[in-house]
Amino acid sequence: MLLFLAACATGPTSTEDTRHTGETGDTGDTGKTPVVPVDEAVGDPDISYMNPEFTPDGRFMVWFEPSPTGPESDGRLFGTVWHCAVDLETGELDPPDGRGFAAFPASLYTRANTGADVDGPYYVGQRSSASPGPDDDRLVVVRPTSPTSGEVTLLSASQARPRRRSIFPTALTDRPLGEQAVWWLENDVGYSPGEANVVSLRYVRLDDPSIEGVVTEQETTGPLWSPMDLTYARLVGGTSWLTLGVPTRAGVEVAMFDLDDPGAGLVQVTSDGVFKLDPYPYVSDGGVDFLAGVGDSEDSYRYRSDGPGEPFTHVETVRTLPFPDSQIADGDRCQAQSHQTFTHSGQTWTAFQISDCGQDGSFLTRRGEIWLSSVDVDPPVVMRLSSDGPEANNEPEPLVGEDRAWVFYTRYPAGASPQQVTYELRRVTLPAVIR
Repeated sequence: MLLFLAACATGPTSTEDTRHTGETGDTGDTGKTPVVPVDEAVGDPDISYMNPEFTPDGRFMVWFEPSPTGPESDGRLFGTVWHCAVDLETGELDPPDGRGFAAFPASLYTRANTGADVDGPYYVGQRSSASPGPDDDRLVVVRPTSPTSGEVTLLSASQARPRRRSIFPTALTDRPLGEQAVWWLENDVGYSPGEANVVSLRYVRLDDPSIEGVVTEQETTGPLWSPMDLTYARLVGGTSWLTLGVPTRAGVEVAMFDLDDPGAGLVQVTSDGVFKLDPYPYVSDGGVDFLAGVGDSEDSYRYRSDGPGEPFTHVETVRTLPFPDSQIADGDRCQAQSHQTFTHSGQTWTAFQISDCGQDGSFLTRRGEIWLSSVDVDPPVVMRLSSDGPEANNEPEPLVGEDRAWVFYTRYPAGASPQQVTYELRRVTLPAVIR
């Protein structure tokens, strides 16, 4: 959902372990032939990678290389936004270390996220550095043109906002760049989610980035996070609609907002009193679905609506397999989040992470696992993707190729400080059962 550093290991190295594929409740004792995903480390061990994201067409990976000097006294971690290409036949990076094109300096909180328009993929972030100049704290648009080149445009008309974070663009592929929107969260004080007294959700259109709109402002008192940081604000891919958490008398519910029709305001679309962690919305069969973790449990709920702005209903529960398929003890699996859905061979799947609440800390520091589940299949196909081990595993990112699919994720020692430890970038080649 938020912030992850990664340092990659050289070359692919497979790990043999106890994983197998099964239906929910299948512990591997039924005589079924195991189908084990291939989990490999990729990249360069001398480079730290942070939050790799793929462009909507899968052709490029955008990532952040943090400064080796570590965070500043105010908590910000500065570095460089890079992109590289991805081979959709093999899943290999081009160049192999990911250092294809150095686009702009940024911070942990202003790093880039990806979108697409009628001309192809692009990404947006904010220029930031430890010694700010006149161009800093303004939005930047980058159009990748090859594995090692790109067109960088500083949006000099955008307002200088040093407390911007979680910056995302739309991916409306039937529209030009000027008709896309960029939205972000912004603190009144501090830079991290837990430092603000008030968090605002703001947006601009790229044809005139000087004009900002405000979706909502939410009060919070650090170290608490705002409702739209927990029930995280996200874009319904391929649309102009956002989902986000809003406070209600009963707690936090999900609302939607149309960036194409801001005058309509927020529309609350759930009211069941269930705390929904990090909902991931997507278009499905003419409607809109989202998957979200349920409180501190191992369960995730799939909600469905007839379309944007319509009420959502819980229609499916997604969960991991029990011990020993999970190495986390039954009763300790918690905080299902970071769902990422994808479609391959006509079937929708979701990759997600789970944490070990038998350990102290948060999802950033606890032991974790990466899982895959089919969606809207009875019985579901469920498998653990991350190989055996005590590490924290986070941030699954699916990539669909020509005839296969992969899930990338980050791995690092559990219990470590999130900004001061070396991380691996992992790539899981999904088994034939999903092809």
